[in-house]
Amino acid sequence: MATGVTTRGAAPSGNPIWDAFDTARDDRAQIHCWDDGRYRGHDWDAWRAAAERAGAGLRRRGVRPGARVASVLTNRFEVCAAVVGTWLAGGTLLSMPTLRRGQPAEDYVAQLRRLCAATRPEVMLLEGRFMELIDDQGLGAPVASFESLAADDRFEPAPPADHEPAFVQYSSGSTSEPKGCVLTMGAIGAQERMLQRRLETDGDSHGVMWLPLSHDMGLFGCVLLSWTSGMRLALGTPERFLRTPQTWMDDCAAFQATITVSPNFGLGLAARRARTRPPAGGFPLRTLVLGGERVEWATLTEAVDVLGPCGVTMSSLTPAYGLAEAALAVTMKPVDEQPTAVSVNADAAYRGELRLEPELGEANLAMVSCGPPMDGVSVWTEGGGDIARICVRSDALASGYLDDPERTGRRFVDGHLVTEDVGFVRDGQLYVLGRTDDAIPIGGRNVYARDVELALGTCTGARAGCATLVDVPAGDHTRLVLLAEPSADAGDLVAVADSMAEAVFRAAGVRAEECVLLRPGTLPKTPSGKIQRFRCRALVAADAADVVERVPL
Repeated sequence: MATGVTTRGAAPSGNPIWDAFDTARDDRAQIHCWDDGRYRGHDWDAWRAAAERAGAGLRRRGVRPGARVASVLTNRFEVCAAVVGTWLAGGTLLSMPTLRRGQPAEDYVAQLRRLCAATRPEVMLLEGRFMELIDDQGLGAPVASFESLAADDRFEPAPPADHEPAFVQYSSGSTSEPKGCVLTMGAIGAQERMLQRRLETDGDSHGVMWLPLSHDMGLFGCVLLSWTSGMRLALGTPERFLRTPQTWMDDCAAFQATITVSPNFGLGLAARRARTRPPAGGFPLRTLVLGGERVEWATLTEAVDVLGPCGVTMSSLTPAYGLAEAALAVTMKPVDEQPTAVSVNADAAYRGELRLEPELGEANLAMVSCGPPMDGVSVWTEGGGDIARICVRSDALASGYLDDPERTGRRFVDGHLVTEDVGFVRDGQLYVLGRTDDAIPIGGRNVYARDVELALGTCTGARAGCATLVDVPAGDHTRLVLLAEPSADAGDLVAVADSMAEAVFRAAGVRAEECVLLRPGTLPKTPSGKIQRFRCRALVAADAADVVERVPL
C-alpha cells in the first residue's frame, strides 16, 4: 500500500469492488496497459496504491462525497487507477464522450462545454496529451490530467454506498446525442457478480481488450472485471486496433488469452485481416464475448474458418446483449456451449411478425441467439408481441437519466426498463433484430439499417464497414440516401454507387434516391466503431467538404 495513504477502512462490505480491494494477490502483473508503443505491466499492489493516490489527489482538488468528477476515459493505467480513486474520494464519476471519428476538435470541445455546464463537475480529468485541446477557462470546471493526480496525502475514504450514485455512463451516441445513465454503486457491484459467474473468471484467466474505457464493455466487462475477479488483463487501445487490426489476435497470442471481447464488426475486421496476415501464434481461448451491436452468423462462421487454427472455436464465440441502462450485460451464452441461430422470414420480421423458416435463404435472416438472461435478470418483449421492444428487469439497472425525469419516466417503468431495442424471446433465449432508432418505416414495414449495411459490405469499391442507408425528410415524403466511403481502388464512382443501390434493393426491397460518397475516415462513427446514423443524416443535408461526389440513382 502507498505510504501515508489511508485505505478504505469502513467501506461497506459485500460489494465486489471493495471486497477485491482487501484481497491479497501475487506479485505478477495484474494489468498491462499499452503505453508509448509497448505494454507496461502493473501488479495488484501497484494498482491499489495508484487508486489510493488518485483518491488523495482528488480530495486535494476539492472532491468530497457526492461531488461530480467529469472524465474522458482512455486506456491508460492512470485512468484505471482514477476510476476507483474517484469512488474512494466519495465522488460520482461522469464518463464524458470521447472524440468520435470525423468530429472536428472545436465541435468536441463545445460538446464537453455543454455537458460541463449541465452537470457542474468539481473537476474535469483528461489524459495529459489532450490538455492542449481544452481551454481551461471555457469548460466551467478546473481541468487536470490523470497523470497529475497522484498524491500521498492521508485522507479518510468515503466511497458511495450501494444505493448512492457512483457512475454516470453516457451512451455511445450511435443513434442520438449521448445521454447519462446513472448507476449506483450497488448496480455496478451486481453487474460484476453477474459477469464473474457467467464468464467463470478468476486469477488464472487471461484477458485481452482493445475497446475504450468509455465503452461499457471496456470498463465494466474488462477493467473492473480484472479488478474484482483477479483476471490478468492486457489493455490495448481502439486507435491501435483500428489502425492495425491484426494486433488484437497478436496480443491474444502474446498474452495467451483465455478471454477477449469485441463488437461484431471488430471480429469481422480481424478475420478479414487474418486472411492475408495470420496471427503470430495460437492461444487457449475459452471465451470471445460479442456484443454492442447485432451479432451475425456469417461473422461467426468466417471467424472460425480463418482464426480457428490459432484458437477461435465455435464454442468460444459468446454472443451477448447489453446496454448502458443495464450497466452492461443482460443476456449471454454460457461458457463452453455452442452458439445457435434460427432462420427468420425477413419481410415478416420487418412487419413485426415472427415467422421461422426451416433453412436460410435469400429472403431470410439468420438470427443469432444472445443467450439466456444473466443470473437474477428477467427479459421479455413489450406487450408479449412476437417481435417488439425488449424489456429488462435487473439488479444492475441504472436508476434513470441524469437530470432528465421525463426520459427516465418514459423508459424506466414499474421497476423495469423498456429498451429501444427490438427482438423476440424463444426457448428462454433472446434474439435481437435491431433498434427502433435504426428502423426506416417504408410501406407499412420497418427496414433495419443494419441489414442494409451487411449487404453493402459485399460491394466492390466500398470500404468494409463504411457504408449505410439513412432516411432524410424531403417535404411530403422521405428520401432514402446511401452514404459510403469508396475504397482506394474504387475506380468509377458512379458504377460503385449503382452497385450499392442494387445491393440495397436485393437486401431490403427498397430503392435509394442518391448515393453520397465521402472522403476516407469521415463517415461518422462512435469511438468503438459503430456508425452514427443520426449524424449521417446531417451530412446528407450539408454542403460538406468531406463529400467526394453525389450520385443520383
